[in-house]
Amino acid sequence: MASSNILIINVVTNVNVPARFLHTLDGMKQTTIKRSVTIRGTGLHSGQPATLTILPSYSGKGLVFRRMDAGRAEVPAAPRFLQSTNYATRLARNGVRVDTVEHVLAALYACGIDNAVLELDGPEVPSLDGSSEPFVVMLGAAGRIELPAERTRIRILKPVSLLEEDKSIVIYPARGFHVTYSIEFDHPLLKFQKHSIEITSSTFASEIAPARTFGFLRDVEALRKVGLARGGSLENAVVIGDDQILNSELRFDNECVRHKILDLVGDFALLGCHFDGHVVAHKGGHHIHTDFLRKLLATRGAYELLGSEPAVSLPDLVASQAAAAVAPYAPASA
Repeated sequence: MASSNILIINVVTNVNVPARFLHTLDGMKQTTIKRSVTIRGTGLHSGQPATLTILPSYSGKGLVFRRMDAGRAEVPAAPRFLQSTNYATRLARNGVRVDTVEHVLAALYACGIDNAVLELDGPEVPSLDGSSEPFVVMLGAAGRIELPAERTRIRILKPVSLLEEDKSIVIYPARGFHVTYSIEFDHPLLKFQKHSIEITSSTFASEIAPARTFGFLRDVEALRKVGLARGGSLENAVVIGDDQILNSELRFDNECVRHKILDLVGDFALLGCHFDGHVVAHKGGHHIHTDFLRKLLATRGAYELLGSEPAVSLPDLVASQAAAAVAPYAPASA
């Protein structure tokens, strides 16, 4: 039985998120959730039952996964702990991994939650309906409170680009966090899609969070042979057959490219900063998203940090956040 301070969320889809659950992304102070919340589902790739509990945390902790089945081992959501980006984003530390983190991280970023502990009873975050919408509802029920420390923002000062074969990402200076994304496949039902949006709490909740992960029926058998997509179904993915989409309906005409934006927001959340910049991506995915983060970290003069004291380089900030995330909490004496 769940403890009295944990809210169990029964997930439903296509929820209109109440305005009181939504928060702006331009606040100056770091935040955490007001109360713990729990959600249960199945891992998209493992196919195993998965329970996630999100708990409040303190300034500077960042977002940290805690594997309750592995001696409470903690894996911070930070670039240095990236292990794999094969069809999902995997983090690992000292041999303990956490899989498919991108959907919940996207929701945390968009809901303005900077610090939280994410407890799991296994190696994978539950897939739920294959989108971020259940996590947005979950975080809305949890509420949000401000913490004493200032939030760190990264402001892009000059373009940074990355090209990998026919895939590309560029980030330009802009006020707010904007994403323009395009995808292109050699398939009669999914040739080219493009979408552009400014990421705010409200636009993410209504226009991006409901977009589900997608895949091609022709790839399912091969994926399952290598241990992927074992929990995939029409309940948590858009499945595209040779001549028809197997789901009864789409949530958006361009749901697939919107889900790519969702994935990008989740992968970029690994930096632990809020963005002022415009990302333009073509035929991207988790691999190029995270490669781009590494290049951004290494590009001097491409950005400035706002709200961090003392001023540090972004690589140093990421390293310090990761160190803080694994350090035991020692409250100041009264």
